[in-house]
Amino acid sequence: MNSHNPPKASEDYTIAVTKDAFYVAKKISATNGSIVVARYPLVPGFVYGSSQKLPGENHIEFDAKMPANLRTPSGQENFSSCDATTPPTNIPNLVK
Repeated sequence: MNSHNPPKASEDYTIAVTKDAFYVAKKISATNGSIVVARYPLVPGFVYGSSQKLPGENHIEFDAKMPANLRTPSGQENFSSCDATTPPTNIPNLVK
């Protein structure tokens, strides 16, 4: 996601992590609440985005079901998608 307004752009996404997988759900319809869910298995030592294939029987599932009854340990339901301490990359560094 590349946006000038990350909080607004992230409203249609839900992220969940279980002990064995990372889930990304995207709302595809505002009228009926339809979502698509991708499930990425957590494999120790595997780096997503590299050219290597997932080992063994592991695979990315693109029509997955979001697990029910997940919650954060703290009970927090939202997270900030921006960090004020991270400078934007499109501003030239004028300090030398």
